[in-house]
This record gives sequence, structure tokens and C-alpha cells, in this order.
Amino acid sequence: MKEILMPQLGMTMETGTIIEWNYKEGDQINRGDVLFEVETDKATLEVEAVDSGCLVKITANNGETVPVLTPVGYLGAENEVYIATASQQPQSADMQAVPVQAHSAVRQAAATERDGTLRTTPRARILAAESGVKIGDVPRSADGIIRERDVEAYLAANRVRMTPVAAKASQALGVDPAALGISGRVYRRDVEAAASAAAPAEAEYLPRTAVQTRAAEAVMNAWNTIPMVTNCIELDMTEALRLCETLNTRYGKQGVKINLTDLMIKVLGYAMKRNPDANVRYEDGKLRVLQTMHIGMACATPNGLVVPVLRDVPDKGIIEVSREKTELADRARNGKLLPQDLGGASTTLSNMGGYRAEMFTPIINAPESCIFGTGAVREKAVVMRGEICIRPMMWLNFTYDHRILDGESAARLLNTVKDVTELPSLFVGYEGVAG
Repeated sequence: MKEILMPQLGMTMETGTIIEWNYKEGDQINRGDVLFEVETDKATLEVEAVDSGCLVKITANNGETVPVLTPVGYLGAENEVYIATASQQPQSADMQAVPVQAHSAVRQAAATERDGTLRTTPRARILAAESGVKIGDVPRSADGIIRERDVEAYLAANRVRMTPVAAKASQALGVDPAALGISGRVYRRDVEAAASAAAPAEAEYLPRTAVQTRAAEAVMNAWNTIPMVTNCIELDMTEALRLCETLNTRYGKQGVKINLTDLMIKVLGYAMKRNPDANVRYEDGKLRVLQTMHIGMACATPNGLVVPVLRDVPDKGIIEVSREKTELADRARNGKLLPQDLGGASTTLSNMGGYRAEMFTPIINAPESCIFGTGAVREKAVVMRGEICIRPMMWLNFTYDHRILDGESAARLLNTVKDVTELPSLFVGYEGVAG
């Protein structure tokens, strides 16, 4: 009797786990047949028989993990039987092969199998199973029995021969072996390749940067914990645009380029300073008053959304604000922001005008009390002093924490922003240095 050993499939392999036997005790095995699949710490592999014979005994069942070079089964003659010692350990020194007439008789009786009118030999069933062929599709001999030679003839005619593992894979994956167009032996990899080609493409997932992950967590936390209310109001941007043009004409030779974002940052600093009830944070059920007035600006970068912060905005002129904003935006886009460039803002400005958006509901950058969102400037027909005229209009979208600001205080802050935006020369100063 010959041992079937757990093979050592690599220098570092110490054990193997039998996934599934392809044969049962009493089956006839030919050299090269795939006996079972084994899983190691690195891969799943097929183990072929190195000898021919009857599979007398399986000593390591499906799911069992055994050391390498340990017997997992035994091959012998059809009339041999495995006898273990009292310890039931399947070591070769403790077993012997002996003829048993009753066992031989049982195998002789099982030489054919009747299933209604279907009669097959064991060797025919084995070959059909390992080739992925339905035994009922095989034409039978003249005496009505399907023998191994009948299966071989059927395979030759249909040019399909599969390993047992490939046959199981074809059934599980719904692959027709005859449709593979392989004239030689079909392996599991052939079946899986065909199934993969026929299957719809797997879902594709986009990688997320660390910045995107943190931003997503911050937004979700704010959405779930802050009672947010959004108010929207339209602003007449005529005077704001005129002021930007005047400043650029006067200081353009100094490399100054003032735009509406610069102006709105200055406006928010002015409005927040004059509405100190918004310059607070909600902490543990209490309102903590901030001693500074910093304005954050939302910046889209290749790595995700960041919010660099301009410090002490009310104390700076618009030209200084413009230069600092440009420097921060450049560092943000190039991934060179410093720790001191982030955090500590009283509120944030999110400008969506460059993307042609007009109205939206910005989400508060916690723990700030509110956030302002500006849209695109559009020429619209409006009624002024009883007459219809064309004016450059812009939506201002204001979201606030209702635990900090009630409707009246929020409206008061929003109206301050509207008033100074529509007449900004009152506070900016044409020299670009006034606070």
C-alpha cells in the first residue's frame, strides 16, 4: 500500500489545509489525476497522484490542516483495506494491506449502478465527473451499460477533457466546457478565465487622499451634530465691481489685482466684528467668545478641499488681504500649507462663482458658528425706484449654527454683509490700507 503525502510546495511551507478531495474511498486513481486541492499560506494548489491504484483510505478530510510529508490517504489494490493501530494514527508502520473477500464482493456488486434505466461503471462515472460531462449524455454500449470507453469516445467526439477541479468550477460558474474551444485538457484556470471574460466588469473604486478622508469626516461630523439653517439673499454688486476696478486702476502698476473674493473677505471681517454674537464657538453647552477675527477660505486642490485662514482681517487693508489670500491659495494648490495656515477661523467663505453656481447650501466648517457662500455674478432685470433696470446680481448663501444664532441675530449679520457689499467704499478705504 502506498502513502499519499501532503506535499511540501515551498521551502517555507510547514502545513497544508485540504480544501476538497476530488475522489472518495474506493475510487480508482490514475497517475496524474488531481486528488485534492490544498491551501497554503501563500496559494491554493492542485495535488496530483504520483501513482495509480485504488483510493483505499482518506486519513485527512476536507478542512483539516496537516504537516507536510504526512500521509493524508493510501493507495492500494481493489481488494486491500486499511487497518490502523489502536491510536488511529495513519502511520505507514502501523498499517497493513490485507485481502478481504467481502470487500471484493461489495466492489464487484458495485461495478454497475442502476438509476432508472441508467447503468454505469465506476470508472465511467469518474472519467465523466473529471471531464465535466453529464453521464446521461454519453451514448451507452450495446448491453445498455456506460463504460469508460464510452465516455472516452464521447470526449473524443466532443474534444473536451477536464480536471475534476475544472469540472466543478464549470458547474459553479455556469461555463459550458464544449464552448471553450480547447482541444486538450481543460484546467480550472481556463474555466475561470472564460467566466471572467463573460462576467460584467467589477466595480471600480477611486483612491482617496488623506486630505479628502479628513474633509469627508469633518463634513459628516458637522452634518450630524450641528442644527444648520441656510438663508439666501441677493446682492447688487454694482458698487463692489466699481470699487475693484478703481483699486486696480490705482494700484495695478504695483502688481495689485483686487477681485470680488478679496473684497468679500474684507466685508466678512467687517460684518463679523460688528456682530460679535456670531464670533463665538459652541463648546460643551456653552458659548466661548473668540478674541480674534480670522476668516477661512475654502480652496479646491488636487488632493482635496482645504481651508487656509487669513488672520486678523479687520486690522488689514484690502491690498494686504489680497496679497495674503493669493499666497495662501498658491501654497494650498501646491500642497505647501503650514500648520499655522490652518484652523482658528471665526467663519469661512466658500466661493462657487467660478463654477457658475448661484445658490447652494454650504456646510459649516466646525467648530465655527457660520459659513458664507457666494455664487456667480449675473446680469438680471431688477426693479429699482419703480423702474426695471439691468444690474449685476449675486446670491449670498449663509448657513449658521442655530444653537449659537437665532433667526434675528443671523438676519442682522446677513443684512450687515449686504449693506457693506452694496456700498463697500464706506469701510474699505481707497488707499487700500484702512481697516
